[in-house]
Amino acid sequence: MPQKKLRSIALIIALVLLAGNCRYRAEAGGFDLSAFRDDPELVSLSDSLKGIVPTNAEVIQAVEARDRGGDLRFVVIGDTVSKYNETFKAFLGEIAALDPKPAFIVHLGDRAVSPVIESFGAYLKAIQDPPCPILHVDGNHDLREEGERLARAFFGGRDFTFDLGDKRFVFMGDAGARWSHGFSREQLGWLERVLRRARSEAGVLLRPRPAAGPIQADRSRPGLAPHAGHRQRTGVPGHPRPPPRRHGRFRPPSRPRLARL
Repeated sequence: MPQKKLRSIALIIALVLLAGNCRYRAEAGGFDLSAFRDDPELVSLSDSLKGIVPTNAEVIQAVEARDRGGDLRFVVIGDTVSKYNETFKAFLGEIAALDPKPAFIVHLGDRAVSPVIESFGAYLKAIQDPPCPILHVDGNHDLREEGERLARAFFGGRDFTFDLGDKRFVFMGDAGARWSHGFSREQLGWLERVLRRARSEAGVLLRPRPAAGPIQADRSRPGLAPHAGHRQRTGVPGHPRPPPRRHGRFRPPSRPRLARL
């Protein structure tokens, strides 16, 4: 066989092997979510899946019930996809070792990859016994395939807010499944109403992507930043770093960040 053809075959084999290593594999034994794949209209949970993880609303109730005032510590995490969720589980171990224990964890998205059914089911298994309650905001990978229906069924509404003391926390999903990122006009209207009702001028906005500039009320897909006329004390994105060298087809998981207010 000619050398040129042998080199071509070797290159093809190498590329196939490399592509195979770039895919993350979901841990076996995750929850069976295949009903969402079998029924494209399914938006609710079966009795066997109800209550396996708390919704965001239930997490907020638990956080509010435990709040005793004083300094508030919480952990922000995101982009945690890794083989068999090994990196994410290691992060949970680091968080469990913190003293004092944080009030809650905010996961700012990219917890699942294709095939989302298997990946999401494995993620739900990984958070069965978290070191503290976890609030979930969607990243773009989470919304692909059946992901958006799964997120709404398990965690509730995309955008939500709650108060602790004089601090208003606002959680907003700004990621689209097909790389269309930004707030919609409807979201901006909701944000304006939420900020007007705040007990304090200080607030914390948590969202998957970094701010690209001030929010402009006359744009349908604006950049993300504090709304004009309201003071945002802290803004926390899930992807705070410049694009690094790729790890396979995805970025390396973001390390947890401990916030104190």
